[in-house]
Amino acid sequence: MNSTHPHPLFASVVSCLLFLSESPEACSQVLECFAEPIESVEISTPIQGTLSKLYYKLGDRVRRGDLLAEINHTVLVESRKLAEAKANAHSRIDAVQIEIELEQKRLEKLEKLRASGNASKNEIENSLAKISSLRKKKEAAEEERAIHRMDVERIQAEIELRMIKSPITGTIVKIHPAEGEFVSASEPGIARIVNLNRLKTKFFVTPGQSQFLKKKGNCQVVVSNGEKVSAQIDFHSPITSAESGTVEIHLSFDNTQGKCRAGDSVRLMIDSEQVTRTDWKGSKVWAGTKTSEGSDN
Repeated sequence: MNSTHPHPLFASVVSCLLFLSESPEACSQVLECFAEPIESVEISTPIQGTLSKLYYKLGDRVRRGDLLAEINHTVLVESRKLAEAKANAHSRIDAVQIEIELEQKRLEKLEKLRASGNASKNEIENSLAKISSLRKKKEAAEEERAIHRMDVERIQAEIELRMIKSPITGTIVKIHPAEGEFVSASEPGIARIVNLNRLKTKFFVTPGQSQFLKKKGNCQVVVSNGEKVSAQIDFHSPITSAESGTVEIHLSFDNTQGKCRAGDSVRLMIDSEQVTRTDWKGSKVWAGTKTSEGSDN
């Protein structure tokens, strides 16, 4: 039957689409999560012993390679001195070398006497055997010196293990033991250092939002003070979670001026008009541990 009036269902769909296009809330999807330090390191040691020295305090800035603390290594220092003395000792080698030179001169004389018939073949053979034995003795002394040199390197490596250095540039936010306390195998922690020059955050978005972000390559986020900052997309998951129907996205942004504190809220704004309409069919918007409906993951 022909009619000039639209079907009621068609009119309902048109009204819904007009609402989505005109409503500011529908055109702007807000995802929220929390900022984290780009680097966070719990510094520990495999060595047990007394913490003899701390060079920094809470809140201090450190650079990669800075010496943070020392575990007592007095005994190792003395052992290294002894090993160095043995490695540098050469009196035994010098003494054996002198014996070799004297025996070589004696052998030359015996060979001259042998030519004139005044020395026996047996005497010459004994001299040659003695020279050979002395050379072996010298080689053994040189090998012993090499072993002592390696011992010096081993002790130095053990000392280095007791010199706790910072693996990153950042700020000390936690110090576990105090000077004089014992660092045990059950509690090997020394300090925690965070790099706040750049912050990172993680969002779980719908597939349509994911495609929108992938095309852009970067985006803007709103930090806790309300300022917009440019964020880089560091990771864009190639899969959609079968459990939540979301895609994992990792962002990072510059924070050298300290505009945002680690742990503060970060919001990501996505223009719904540029997101595929499949995301408007009742799917949830996930951000960190919260959905747009306010429920927990």
